[in-house]
Amino acid sequence: MSGDEASTGDAEYRCIYIHNNHGTLTLLGPVVWVSSPTTSVDDEVDIAVGNSAVNGTETAILNESTAPSPTLTFSRPSTKGTGLALSDIPAGQHRALWVRRTVNANASAVNSNAYTLRVEGETAA
Repeated sequence: MSGDEASTGDAEYRCIYIHNNHGTLTLLGPVVWVSSPTTSVDDEVDIAVGNSAVNGTETAILNESTAPSPTLTFSRPSTKGTGLALSDIPAGQHRALWVRRTVNANASAVNSNAYTLRVEGETAA
């Protein structure tokens, strides 16, 4: 985040893919949540399941300040019980997840700001 963005406030979007790297087992009932919020008190992270199907590709956004379309519902689940349910992910496939980081106006500088997303699911074997 630049100094100007921190001064005026900003929201930025990133798409990531939850990938099942196992060779044969399907990840059943995966759930994702924000297990550790950002280390800065001046920003927050929200997540949303992407629009594309399992193993699909999300539509690109114009730039990091453009929200994905069609509109997604972002939330900040903080436990597995409140996490976002993903579809089963077969071996070698993936599911899209969007991350929105919002920085409040007049945010203080923070070195090495970080947060943690967690994904858990089951397998048949």
